[in-house]
Amino acid sequence: MKLRYTLLPVFLVAVGYLIYWAFFQRESSNWAETVRFSNGTDILVRQHASQRIYHGHPHVFGWGGGHPTQKMQFEFNRTLITWQGPYIPIALNAEGTQVYLAVFDRETDFSRISYRLYQYGGGTWLEIQPSKFPRRLAIQNLWLKEGDGVIARALNTADAVFRSSLTAKLWLKLDKDVDYYNAPHEVDKVFLDDYKRRYFGK
Repeated sequence: MKLRYTLLPVFLVAVGYLIYWAFFQRESSNWAETVRFSNGTDILVRQHASQRIYHGHPHVFGWGGGHPTQKMQFEFNRTLITWQGPYIPIALNAEGTQVYLAVFDRETDFSRISYRLYQYGGGTWLEIQPSKFPRRLAIQNLWLKEGDGVIARALNTADAVFRSSLTAKLWLKLDKDVDYYNAPHEVDKVFLDDYKRRYFGK
């Protein structure tokens, strides 16, 4: 009888650890990068990303994963600004004293991946409509793979890679309210050229 009561806590701890390991254990990463705003200001942005660990094979059998969190901190106009949420920051910029952020939302509904837009003011982030996001600030400068930053900054509408980029599809969201899940694989070059002419003078 005593042995049973001695082994029970050990068993419960082992089961609890297995549940944590299988479903709740998280992996995280931290990094910093310098982001250039449209006004030429260089901002050091520190980021932290975390999500539950996925176990198994994505095409055979697996479990876990999901529930991501993203945290971003930077200093602007002598103010430390923090953004945190389950979405991926992709475009951070400023106009005057106002800071704007576009994020990539894959969490609300993966079949309807979308953009969310924010403006920082009064010590907090406010989600805004596309009409309130300055068009010339919509260039991806975060969450970049190698070479993506060069492609985004070049604004080369003749480049098929640019026409399928997050920047091109963000322009479509801002100007036509067409969200990512409804956007074509390649955004129409005529539309992109017109957007460039109107908002970048190119």
